[in-house]
Amino acid sequence: MHFNYEVPHVRLHAMYKLGGNVFFFPLSGAGPAQIEVFNLKVEGRIMYTKTVNEDNEEIAQVTKTTFDKFTIQDMNLSIRDLLPGYPLFSTAVHSFGKAYASQVFDIIKPEIAEACEDVITNELLNPSLVQFPHLTEYITDQ
Repeated sequence: MHFNYEVPHVRLHAMYKLGGNVFFFPLSGAGPAQIEVFNLKVEGRIMYTKTVNEDNEEIAQVTKTTFDKFTIQDMNLSIRDLLPGYPLFSTAVHSFGKAYASQVFDIIKPEIAEACEDVITNELLNPSLVQFPHLTEYITDQ
């Protein structure tokens, strides 16, 4: 099955913890972060098969979700409490993040896509399909 989704605005809230060095400069911080994504577009495929659950009912099971196209128009990243004690460097990192957020997204996109594919398959679709054994009447094995 193919899908094509467009989401105009996504806002994610998270907690982060960062520690390490960039060249000789210590990079650390911990606290809240917010990511806003604008005009997210995802096209892909869902592969599924029929299987039998513990009640011996035939159910549909997603075997793989694949993103063929995964793009955004823009992204904002806000990280609080980054580099405490180094306000000038912290401001520079935030400015870089705002100016180059889309380019950073392109670099990390494969990891984000893989994680999202896994979550959609194992945390969203398969637990939902277990609740509807009658859906197997409408699908064929792929």
